[in-house]
Amino acid sequence: MKLKITNRYIPYITGWLIIVEGLVNITMAIIPQFNLPLERFLFNYLDYVRFFELQKVSNLLAIFVGVAFVLLGFGLFKSRRSSWKLTLVLLLFTIANSMFPSLFLPTFIYTILMLTLLLIFHSCFYVVSQPLRTDQWIALLSVTLVLLYGTVGAYLLRDQFHGIHDWVDAIYYCLVTYTTIGYGDIIPLTDNAKIFSCSMIILGVSTFLAATGVILGPIFEKRIKGVMSMVNRLNHIANHTIIFGANPMGLHTGKLIRSKGQMVVFLDANQQALNEAEQQGFKVIAGAASKEEILRKAQIATSKAIICASSSDAENLLVTLAAHKLREKTKTHFQIIVRVDEPEHTSFAKIVGADEVISPSILMGDIIFKDLVPNQKPPSQPYTSSKFE
Repeated sequence: MKLKITNRYIPYITGWLIIVEGLVNITMAIIPQFNLPLERFLFNYLDYVRFFELQKVSNLLAIFVGVAFVLLGFGLFKSRRSSWKLTLVLLLFTIANSMFPSLFLPTFIYTILMLTLLLIFHSCFYVVSQPLRTDQWIALLSVTLVLLYGTVGAYLLRDQFHGIHDWVDAIYYCLVTYTTIGYGDIIPLTDNAKIFSCSMIILGVSTFLAATGVILGPIFEKRIKGVMSMVNRLNHIANHTIIFGANPMGLHTGKLIRSKGQMVVFLDANQQALNEAEQQGFKVIAGAASKEEILRKAQIATSKAIICASSSDAENLLVTLAAHKLREKTKTHFQIIVRVDEPEHTSFAKIVGADEVISPSILMGDIIFKDLVPNQKPPSQPYTSSKFE
């Protein structure tokens, strides 16, 4: 049990040790640039904390290695296997640097200890990052080959350039050319050198642009999908009631439903009627409600019910049929409540998929009958719904 508890903290311990190593390298590389009094103290009395001798490694390379150590340290915090592997490679480079041309014992001992610690607790770094796709590997290989082409070519043609004398000059010229900075301190002197420089520009710019799209494209795509998913979640509504027909009856029904704390969405092809509903605070969608795309836009699959309240029986029956087909297709359970003015359409509404049918003419007749003959049951019982009472 104690070993498991210890292993839990190994990624944090090794991560902090690597970060400290990186920060020390960065500090030792930057301090000489400012000629601070602290420089003499550190270099005279704290040589044991210098993991890179600045006489062996340039300040720029020391900063690069230091930043790499810091970034890898954060990766080790998260137990990433890739960070563990890259840290081993960088530590091996550090060992080589501490041994040649002469052995620098503090760096050598510290790096060996870090390397041993990572190898012993290799099982603590188990989080595998998503592997690169084939096109991403090709993009990275293309960038590497283009860099080699520019560097090696510039070095081999160094006699035909003004300003290229060694590998460092060749690397410098390669980078400033590919980044299109071009300080003008290195100039091609021959036609061959000029043609080579043109080929570098063409190959470098096109390769880097393509590689950037391949490598960074999925990252941006993922971010965009995340934003769109968040927008879709914000726009998603459920357990709402859809009312087809923004007429006085539909608006009155919508107000009653809204008073119970439920959301109401109005569908209608009449824009003027929808404007009135929108002015009263309802969500509206314009279009023919008998079309599947309009019903889906109203998110009927997650709704509580659709009420067909148009003054036209034909339109109500068409919307009922469309809603019923969509309900069967999506395997959902929203209710379909239909208004019909003609009594003979009541049974037909049931046939095309209505769950509840309300006929205002029958309902009005029964109310009048109850007032005139209070102790007798009406000869016809209207279809009514009590779901929203």
